[in-house]
Amino acid sequence: MQQLQERQLFSVITAIALALFWFRVSYTGKVLRARKHCIKFKLRRAAVALSVYIICVLVLPVYGVRMMQALPCAIGAGAAMAMLVVQRPKHKRHIPRSVRAAVIKRDLGGRAFNRNLHSIDHIVPFSRGGDHSVHNLRVMERKGNLRKGGRMPTLDEFKSPLKTPLVGNLRPVVVLSLLLLLALYLLRHPSKAMLKAMPFHYYLLNNGSHIRYG
Repeated sequence: MQQLQERQLFSVITAIALALFWFRVSYTGKVLRARKHCIKFKLRRAAVALSVYIICVLVLPVYGVRMMQALPCAIGAGAAMAMLVVQRPKHKRHIPRSVRAAVIKRDLGGRAFNRNLHSIDHIVPFSRGGDHSVHNLRVMERKGNLRKGGRMPTLDEFKSPLKTPLVGNLRPVVVLSLLLLLALYLLRHPSKAMLKAMPFHYYLLNNGSHIRYG
C-alpha cells in the first residue's frame, strides 16, 4: 500500500515537473524565434571566430610558437576576424507596410485600425532584439503598450491581447492549484521517508503517533 502511494506521488510530481518544463521550453522557443536575426548574427560570428582560432592553434606551433603564446594570439585573431568579416545587421525600427497590414488583418479581423486607440507592439521588445516578423507583432491598445514598455513578455503575451482566451490567463492559477493539491496529498498521506527529510521530523516521529504511514 505504501509503495502504491509513493508511486502515485512520484507520478504527480513528474507530471507537474514536465508541465513546468514544457512551459519554459515553449517560451524560450518563441523568444528565440522572435530574435532569430540576432541569433543568426551571433552564430555566424562564433563560427568565424572558432574557425580562425582552430587554424591559429594548429598553424602557429608549426612555426615554433609555444602553445601558451599561441592561445592568446588565436583568441585575439578569432575575435578580430569575426568582427571584421561578420558585420552587425542593420536593425531599423520601421515596420514594412505588408507586415503591418497582415498583423492588423489578423488581429482586428477586418475592423478599422484606430491610431488613437491601437498601436503595433513588438512582443519581444525591439530594444531587446525583437524583429518585425508577423509572429512578433500584434495589435495592442495604446495605453497597454505604453504600460508594457520594454519588459520581456510572458508566454500568454505571444497571443494577440484581442484574441487571448480566458483559459490562457488562468494558466498560473492551474499550476498553483496543482501544487496545492500536491501539498494536501503530502499532509494527508505522509510516509516515513518523506517525514525524515523534513526539519521537524523528530517532533512528528516522537509526538505525532496519530499519524498513519501509508
